[in-house]
Amino acid sequence: MVKNKKADARVWIVVLLIIIILLLGVIVFFVLGKNRPLANNQNNPLNNQQDNQTEGMEGKGSYFLCATSYDSLTWTKCDKPVSTLANSPGALFDGTNKFVYFFRREGVFAMISDNSNNWIEKNVTLSGLKKGIKAEDPDVVLLDNGKYRMYYYEYPLGSGNSAERQGNFTIGSAISDDGLNFVVEPGTRTEFEKIMDPDVIKMGNVWRMHASQIYPNRNLGKIVSFVSHDNGMSFQFENFIELEEADTGVSGTIKVPGGYRMYYNVEIEEAPFRNINSAFSTDGENWIKDEGVRVKGAANLAVLKDNEKYWLIYTAKAPQ
Repeated sequence: MVKNKKADARVWIVVLLIIIILLLGVIVFFVLGKNRPLANNQNNPLNNQQDNQTEGMEGKGSYFLCATSYDSLTWTKCDKPVSTLANSPGALFDGTNKFVYFFRREGVFAMISDNSNNWIEKNVTLSGLKKGIKAEDPDVVLLDNGKYRMYYYEYPLGSGNSAERQGNFTIGSAISDDGLNFVVEPGTRTEFEKIMDPDVIKMGNVWRMHASQIYPNRNLGKIVSFVSHDNGMSFQFENFIELEEADTGVSGTIKVPGGYRMYYNVEIEEAPFRNINSAFSTDGENWIKDEGVRVKGAANLAVLKDNEKYWLIYTAKAPQ
């Protein structure tokens, strides 16, 4: 009888050890799987079921909504939001996945999707960020060598509302192999009076940056164009792009048949938010405003094109 009790105890000890090992395995899976880097198609984060899905979100605050188009002019709104509690998007299609970058108080994040309208949130790391600086308004481009470069507004921590701050604002950059883990590049890419929200695109042999120059104590102002002849490492002032009588800013620019199309915010008195209008250019220097409004009641925006259609990502106060 004593022997049987000892045997039963050993069995229960073995069972408990197996349970503990299984629990440890689950914990390791969660910790390592949460922020696994994206490396081409092999470690695609869309295959990780532990990430936050946006389906069924009911968060409060600003939402990222989206619309799609086949001609870059007529847009159909998506049936669910991309993200919530997000601001100032930058968008990119790398040939496999769609990325929508944005910032919150905690840092920079990315929503990632393949050919569906299902989005997964990922943390974005920036190593080597200057002391006292927060990266805001991220915009990411794909370089010819396959690397990702993020441009961002260097917000000085503790400086208060940027619309009220005076002087030159700076735009920095960071480089990445996978679109999620970035290393800050030395120096600044450009410096100019009260500019934010960089919108960067390669046009032929040059890179151009459109930035928002905000008027004192207002949300928008003018769109400023900068040009780079050294692969996007330094940008010089080119001109102001003036398309409206009202304040404008926060642009997203993309290549379209015959030239380039720029989408931008415009303030209008009768709207609770802003509108998104657009303009076309054959050379990237001279812009002609398109007729009509692309999206009503929308703010901060970004645009990308995948293998099938154009995607416009924008901010709204609630799902529409």
